[in-house]
Amino acid sequence: MRKIDHPLTVEGKGSNKKRSTRGKSFGYQVLGFGAGGDAPKINFLVVGGGGGGGYGNPASGGGGAGGGGFRTREDAYPAPGQTITVTVGGGGGGSNGGNPYNAGQQSAVQGAGFTIASAGGAGGAGGGNALNGADGASGSGNSTFGGQAGQGNVPATDPAQGFDGGTSNQPAGSGGGGGGVGVGGGGPGGQSDILVTGQQVAYAPGGAGGLHGANVSGQGASSNTGGGGGGGSGRPHAPQNGNPGGGGGSGIVVIRVPSSKYSGQTTGSPTVTTDGSFKVMKFTGGGSYTT
Repeated sequence: MRKIDHPLTVEGKGSNKKRSTRGKSFGYQVLGFGAGGDAPKINFLVVGGGGGGGYGNPASGGGGAGGGGFRTREDAYPAPGQTITVTVGGGGGGSNGGNPYNAGQQSAVQGAGFTIASAGGAGGAGGGNALNGADGASGSGNSTFGGQAGQGNVPATDPAQGFDGGTSNQPAGSGGGGGGVGVGGGGPGGQSDILVTGQQVAYAPGGAGGLHGANVSGQGASSNTGGGGGGGSGRPHAPQNGNPGGGGGSGIVVIRVPSSKYSGQTTGSPTVTTDGSFKVMKFTGGGSYTT
């Protein structure tokens, strides 16, 4: 694993030109928060909602959905009295055949002079003529062999907030995996220890592609992980069945501050825990923190 030791920029750089990043994994992001220097810091983790998995019609498995965007930032602690507004994006619903490409929603934190936004993951392809994956924070997988996977890191940020979806490498008719933060095509997600759970927590993994010839619904992603939903399977032989995709996981926003600076002024009922000399605010819905 390679440690990522630089903060993400607030406004993602990079051109509008799309480029594939499949095969160029930067591995798990292992992020140490609040380390280094004596000046008080504020840390942010912002994860967008994951997309919903694609529908598996009788002829093909649905594409896995892309995970939500994954971004972090460390800043000097703001002056007292500044309000930081939090938005947490919901996950996309699993496709039931008539509604392909159900993307997740954006999560963001916004304060005086800055915004950190993580886009929603792309919804999986599947059903009817929706064969190609869609673009998003992480792209979604295609629904049939030969279709194109969706592009990740849309809109562009530097470093990337997600990657491309995967193209099916299974027999014709199986869906491609959704892009995750760690790598395209069913990526395992980025990792962060900011929630202080005693272990690294994976966020924004891509959903698995639906299998051809099976008869199961796509697996839904856990809440507040930003994970992409899995594609539903297709069963070509009698009885013919199409299966819905799994729902995407909602996003999350975490703010970490020194306990000596913590004001206690929050809205939206975040879960607040203590990590040594720090306070950690976990937002699973909209709210705010005033310094």
